[in-house]
Amino acid sequence: MRIQESPKHLKTALRNGREIAGKLNENNKNLQFFLGLHNADPFSLNVRQTISQLSEAGFQTLLVDNASIDATWNLVQSLSSEHSGFVLGVRNPFNVGATGSFLLNADLYQSPGVGFLCQDDEYYHNHGPLLEQLVSESDEGVVGVASAMDRIKLG
Repeated sequence: MRIQESPKHLKTALRNGREIAGKLNENNKNLQFFLGLHNADPFSLNVRQTISQLSEAGFQTLLVDNASIDATWNLVQSLSSEHSGFVLGVRNPFNVGATGSFLLNADLYQSPGVGFLCQDDEYYHNHGPLLEQLVSESDEGVVGVASAMDRIKLG
């Protein structure tokens, strides 16, 4: 690809170069989750637990491997299979960073809201339902809702 090509052509080339594992069911929630991964082997147990909790609660997750050099893509494929209908796995052809990874794959979302997760965080079992509740109770025009889930201790 020539560097002079437009951003639109670059995005198209990157999307054409990504690999996709799994398929999502029709979405009936106002919120889907994005979990970007890069060399996530050390966090595979946390990732598995998070995906299991979200899937059991009926939430869909876009699980994106940002061109890892370890076994992360194997993890993504495994979770896409184990949680069929609830996890769509994607492997970016290049590491485009966290924000780039989300924006590159934004065409795969089916809901108006997106919840962002980190590969190295642990989440309580009610994280998905709590964020969905906060989103549904938000005033029109609110563009973001966040929760610390007791991870931050003050005082």
